[in-house]
Amino acid sequence: MDLKSSSALTQNYNYYQVRCNTYMFNIFKKTAVAPSQDIVEKVQDASVGFIDVRSRAEYRSGHADGAKNMPLETIMGRVETLKEFTEVYVICESGGRSAMAVNLLRSQGVAAVNVAGGTSAWRSARLPMA
Repeated sequence: MDLKSSSALTQNYNYYQVRCNTYMFNIFKKTAVAPSQDIVEKVQDASVGFIDVRSRAEYRSGHADGAKNMPLETIMGRVETLKEFTEVYVICESGGRSAMAVNLLRSQGVAAVNVAGGTSAWRSARLPMA
């Protein structure tokens, strides 16, 4: 490999690295977020949705009490159902997948909010688990 080819590869790598970092940080900047302690009572309201976007296996290993399992890959097929809620709180393990889900849902007109810190924070705060 000559120096010119190496330089082009480095430039391409740097470009994609910046694009990935920008995308990752933008996910969190554009996402409505609520601390888990603030939503415990809210999700008891029938007009408020509470979904866990982790895999079925992760969900079965323990989840926030009241959260319904809706794996991330199934979200787009359930948008119309979720529009029926006044708000939809979305949780995963640490907040990354739920941030993606919230952005997708909000782009489709769903009033979605990410649960800060995910199930990990929920568990650490000793909030109700199922």
